[in-house]
This record gives sequence, C-alpha cells and structure tokens, in this order.
Amino acid sequence: MNINRLLSAIDNKTKNFFHIKQTDETKKLMSLYNLNLKETAIFLVVLKHLLGNSRYTCLENLLESKKVDYGTKEHLEVLKVLRSLEKKDLIILEKSGRRNISNPEIKIDEDVFNELVLKDNDFSEVDFSDNYKIIDYVHSLYNKRHEENISQKKFFRRVEEISKKIKDDYFRSILCPYSTIEKVVVFKTIIEKVLGDNGGYATDLAEEIFDNLSEIAGFMEKIYAEDLKIIENKIVRVEEEGKFRNDPRLEIEEKVFYRLFKVKKRVKREFASNVVKYLSYKKIDQDIYLDKEIKTQIDLIAKTIDKKNFDSITKKLRNAKLSSGIVALFYGFPGTGKTATAYYLAKKSQRDILQVDISNIRDKYVGESEKRLKAIFKEYERAKEELKTTPILLFNEADALIGQRLNTRDSVDVMNNAMQNILLEELEKFDGIFIATTNLIENMDEAFNRRFLYKIEYKKPSKQVRKMIWLKRAPQIKVFIDEIADFELTGGQIENIAKKVLLDSILNQKEITLNILESLIKDEIGFKNDKIRKIGIL
Repeated sequence: MNINRLLSAIDNKTKNFFHIKQTDETKKLMSLYNLNLKETAIFLVVLKHLLGNSRYTCLENLLESKKVDYGTKEHLEVLKVLRSLEKKDLIILEKSGRRNISNPEIKIDEDVFNELVLKDNDFSEVDFSDNYKIIDYVHSLYNKRHEENISQKKFFRRVEEISKKIKDDYFRSILCPYSTIEKVVVFKTIIEKVLGDNGGYATDLAEEIFDNLSEIAGFMEKIYAEDLKIIENKIVRVEEEGKFRNDPRLEIEEKVFYRLFKVKKRVKREFASNVVKYLSYKKIDQDIYLDKEIKTQIDLIAKTIDKKNFDSITKKLRNAKLSSGIVALFYGFPGTGKTATAYYLAKKSQRDILQVDISNIRDKYVGESEKRLKAIFKEYERAKEELKTTPILLFNEADALIGQRLNTRDSVDVMNNAMQNILLEELEKFDGIFIATTNLIENMDEAFNRRFLYKIEYKKPSKQVRKMIWLKRAPQIKVFIDEIADFELTGGQIENIAKKVLLDSILNQKEITLNILESLIKDEIGFKNDKIRKIGIL
C-alpha cells in the first residue's frame, strides 16, 4: 500500500469524519486489518494527523481539525470508533494529565505504523534459531510497552507468538508449559541478566506491562506467595532478601541462563588495588542496632543508594544542575556503630566498599601524600567501571583530613592544608557514594560542612538498644540483662566485654555471674567501681 494514496482518500472539504473515497488502497487496508468503512475513515484521519504533528494527539485536536463541536453526537460516534480501533490493536488510547475518558490521547501502534509507513515488519525478520536475537527483539518489545507504543493485549499476544516460533528445544521448554505472564517474567529476567544486572524489581515489571492496579496487585500477590510454576520449577527465583522487602527482585536461575546460551559461568575477579582496601558486599555479615532517630536517617540513605532508585535520583540531580554525589558524614562517640553502619549500607544495597586507611595516605616526602589522595579518587572511578556498579568509598576515621586548616608554620601544615583542599575539590565534583566517619566533629573545618549531604550524629545507645546488643553479642548473660543494660556502654565496649565473657568461659570453665560482668565492665571503662556511669546512680 502507498501511504500517500491512502491518505488522499480523506475528503478534507467536508466536516464528515466518515466520508472517504473508496480506492484500491483503502480496500487493501480494510482487508488487512478487518476494518469497516467508518473505522477506515477514522484511522486515516488519525494517521494523517500524527504524521503531520507528533507521535501522539488527542480527540479534541481531531474534532478541531474537522470543526466538529465537542460533546456532539458526532464526537461520541468518533469516540466509539476509536474504541473499536483500539480493540483491533491499531491505536492506543490513554488518559493522561488533563485528558479524560471522553478526550483521550491517541497513539498509533508502533508495529502498525512501521508496517504501513516504513514498510518494515521487524517481527517477520527475527531469526528464531538465534537465542540472542530473540532476546534482542523481546527487549525492543518491552521498550515499546514501557513507552506505551503497543497495548497490553498485543504485548501478551506477541510474547505467545514468539514462544511458539523459538527453535531451541531447551528455550521452548522453559517457556511453553507456562502462562503468558510467566513467559513475560522469564523473558524479562533473561534480558536483565544479559544486560549485566542482578535481576529486576517485581513492581517495576508489573507497572511496565499492566494497565491497571488490580492486575498489578494480583501479580504482586503471586510473587509474594511465590505462587508461580516458574519459581517452583527453579527457572526464576525471588532474591533471598526479597521476601522481606516491599519490592522483591526476580532473577533467572544461573544454571538456566548458562545452559540457555551455552556458555560457561565466568568467575568474577575481585577488584585489585594497592591504593584502597577492597571489600565485597558478599563477604559482609553486618547487623546494626541503632536508636530510632539515627535509624530513620540511615534508612533514608539506604533508600537513596538502593539500586532501584540510585540511577534515577542521580540523573535528576544532574538535570537540575546539582551535585550528583551522595556524600555522608557519620560523627560522634567512638564505638557507636559508624563504620558498622557503612558496612550495613553496603550489604543492604549490594555495593562493594573501597575503604581508605588515612594513615597510609601520609608520606614524609613532599607532594607524595597529595598524589596518593588524588590516586584514591582515580581508583574509585576505575572501580565503577570494572565493578559495573557504583561502590561505596569509605574514609574511615577521617578526623585528620577534615579537621580545621592550620596556619602554615611548617611543611607538615602545608601538606595537611593541601590534602584538605584536594579533598574539598574532589567532593565538590564527586559522582558516587562517599561516607566519612569521625569522632571529632568539633574540629571539622567549616568548608566541609556543605560538602556533606547527610550529617548524622552517633550518640551512646539507649538502654533499649544496649539490651539488643547485649543479647546479640552475649546471649548467655540474658538473666542479668536488666542490671547490665543500665551501664552506659557503647556497642564497641559491649562487644569487647562479650569476647572476654566467652574467653573466660572457655579458659576457666566458670559460670558467669553479675559480679564478674560488673568487673569486666569496670575494666573496659577504665574507672573504679564507684565511678562507673550507671543510670539512676550518681
């Protein structure tokens, strides 16, 4: 069909939407998509309007083009025909912004547009003997659905058509026995794996493919209950910690993926560096016990750097001409969980850590310390590339680097000030996740204040939190928990005492008593018995 001859069938001189010239081209169109005369007329009006304007229009614009009044009988008849065209998958109608049910936005299905205007039928050209090309096509199909360029119904139908045409026996075996939505999940998790991601979030997938909330809710209910055969048969899995989240992550089983593409599983090499200490999140086993006020702030950071949100947040920051770095300072009393929190955030967000030992940066030779500090940030950029995900850069016990700049009395002062200037410059343009910890916030140079997006103070834990730490670190002292929880100790001090309790029980085979515990507490604090700080005792 010739698109120009098709559009020439529209009678531009009449207000009647349904008046068109019947030609060989219009008859071909009617036969191809099983259209009646009214549907053909309205479809051509929409097509012409979109070709002359943008990728979508609205019913109000169509009415204005024919000078037809809004709310008239003809308006309602046109709307009825548009609904019929939508059911035949030729157009997509949607309510958006100020649009309503009687004035929807109108798009032409992308496949129909390609076929009619560009003479391109990409589906017919897919090589169904090549699994990678199949996945590439399905990926484009997901993108069309995400952009709402094809309807939900057509999307599901195309997924079924693809599944039946696949020539690889194993590929068909992990698709054909299952429902359409399960096929959709299998395809999506394979795509995520090919793209190098650790799977996709269930709500993202649901919102991408379903039109309404009831369908999204029904799908999510099945995910929470793991009520899908593809999960039961170990084709797709719900990420372990996903069961305890509001948004589970779905992953293709690795054995399925590697068999599907006939490749051996590659062993991922750890990031190697002489400048920073690399720590994989997979090797972190960190729990933290924090008071509610601190925990609320940490949860906000965790949500910000979560893989689901991080890229979107940093992109919006850049678009707003703001610094995209997520830069945090944890400060306060020693042993209160500052470093542990950084490890916890790494584990929760599945991000590796590059940890900096400040003492290793300093060098007695002029200029060497500054070079080492600059090298750390270059190493961080390399890590982002090699790890394929943004790690956390942790400056632990950074007191010396963020302290007040000194009057330059000697070469050491000059070096300290130069390093601080470098750090200030790097943080100003930092693109990633940076956490610094310090015990001495009073000495922090004012210039660093605005560089830190989050500044969280760690105080000694409350009695309730101390109880939780005691019971985790030394559960055998449960009978004395109310007495010893009164002592104002930090988490670090409690952990040290717990170790001593365990060692004492191993070496001396003695049963722990309250007197022994109080003696250990006294030793840890370093004061006499009558000087031990205990709630309610002066």
